[in-house]
Amino acid sequence: NNNMRVPLPESPAEMILQARDAVERADDDGIKRQTVLFALVKDDETDMANVEAWPGGAQQMYRESAKPLTLEMMKQLYADPYAKSNVTAQDIWDFDGSAIMTTTQSNHTALIFANTDIKYTRDIQKLDEELADDSLLLLINPFWRNLESWGINILSPGAKKLAK
Repeated sequence: NNNMRVPLPESPAEMILQARDAVERADDDGIKRQTVLFALVKDDETDMANVEAWPGGAQQMYRESAKPLTLEMMKQLYADPYAKSNVTAQDIWDFDGSAIMTTTQSNHTALIFANTDIKYTRDIQKLDEELADDSLLLLINPFWRNLESWGINILSPGAKKLAK
């Protein structure tokens, strides 16, 4: 139905549920490689309309928002109502807030705050090759909108081509 309205979440908990449901619906439709965009709010914020600034940059955004939101969503993916999945989280580079999370029960993976550096392009490619065909690979709040939003990196001239 093209006239379906999707309500905006009013709290971080509602946002997590909406993201989890969307990921599961897309997965059920056969889409195993997905992008999830969270509104980066702090755990204790209930007013989603007045999001605070992040003076600590990407590190603070990851630590106080992206990590707890992604962790909770990953725990809930395909979990029985009373048994959440165990999730491991590992920082990739501390200075840019990037991390990878994996569910131990279902082998789903989330890459958080990937950017246009060739390192992340290669990480995504490697994860895509290593993960089983039925495993999810989620890019959480990547630092690009589309291929046209990538800048030119003189240190990695082939990065944009590889990303295609």
